[in-house]
Amino acid sequence: MNSPRRMVRSVLAWPVETQQGSRRNAMVASTALTERRRERDEVEEFLAARALAAVATVSGAGSVGSVGSVGSARRDVI
Repeated sequence: MNSPRRMVRSVLAWPVETQQGSRRNAMVASTALTERRRERDEVEEFLAARALAAVATVSGAGSVGSVGSVGSARRDVI
């Protein structure tokens, strides 16, 4: 049987434990989102490099400055 003191301690500890759990969950979510963002940036960089290589191959090393700016502009939007 629970003593009154034990019940009071549980009630007083509840907000602290809940806050700690919430912070832990937020940290896990933040870490997962950071990893997704990093992966997305790597894919965008890879695709931009492939596009630059394809344009350079087709145009015979012509000017391809606009392709690089599209990738960086997209990153700013997301």
